[in-house]
Amino acid sequence: MQFNQIRYFLAACDTLNFTRAAEICEVSQPALTIAVKRLEEELGGALFIRDARQLRLTELGRIMRVHLSKIDETRSNAVEAARRIVDDEIKTIDFGVMCTLSPYALMPALRDWCKSVDGVDVVLHDLWRVGVAEMLSTGAINCAVVSEECPVPERFSSRRLYRERFVLAMADDNPLAKMTDLELADLNGISYVNRARCEFQTEIFSALAEHDISVNIVFSSEVEDWVCRAIGCGMGVAFMGEDTALNAGLSYRPVNNLPIERTINIITAGSADTMPVVQSLSDFLIDYRWGSASGV
Repeated sequence: MQFNQIRYFLAACDTLNFTRAAEICEVSQPALTIAVKRLEEELGGALFIRDARQLRLTELGRIMRVHLSKIDETRSNAVEAARRIVDDEIKTIDFGVMCTLSPYALMPALRDWCKSVDGVDVVLHDLWRVGVAEMLSTGAINCAVVSEECPVPERFSSRRLYRERFVLAMADDNPLAKMTDLELADLNGISYVNRARCEFQTEIFSALAEHDISVNIVFSSEVEDWVCRAIGCGMGVAFMGEDTALNAGLSYRPVNNLPIERTINIITAGSADTMPVVQSLSDFLIDYRWGSASGV
């Protein structure tokens, strides 16, 4: 399968006319028709219903249009990323941050770096740990700050920024806030706010089950702000990073028999020679003095 075959097929999907698709692709109509025919042979079935009145997509064609559109988009992103690197036009850093991390630790560091450089725009992308490697590979993001639990291939550069412990966050008037020595058993029967994208969710609920502890999930969200607000107004408690709890104004306590910590890394794709601006940001974050909750 060749990229030009995909491009010709997608143009034919958009126009439902081989002649018009050939004009858009700036090739002859026979060349486009042959390329589409070879694509059909490779996929094992017809992509179009051809009749005298109209060109129509088959069921296979409709399905392949979705998949091949994604391939074409990835190709376009890769070509554009390569062009920007070769032409030294990188004035924008697409900066990915895993959605379970607190912005309060990172924002002062990003602010200080932006003050030290001229003409660079940092565009923040909210990430879930699945798919980070693909986004780095295609150039959708230039670097990412993620938990160590995020699966990243060895071909990428991964460097540690800081470590952070997990704590039980709660409203100030929650009875647990008055306790200085918390155990998992103290959580039995409590109202719980579920952080739906927590990377330690399996470990947390497995530990609760192992100790025969049952919690009552009253609210669940993928958005950290909503979770913090639910906890703050007294809906329940949740395990989260200490920096998030601190900066959301929540009370929090470590739980003695659930000592979870996470390492926060910065991941980059490329070398200092090919992406000097990204490398500058990475080096700055490595050397940055992190806050009280995020210890080094």
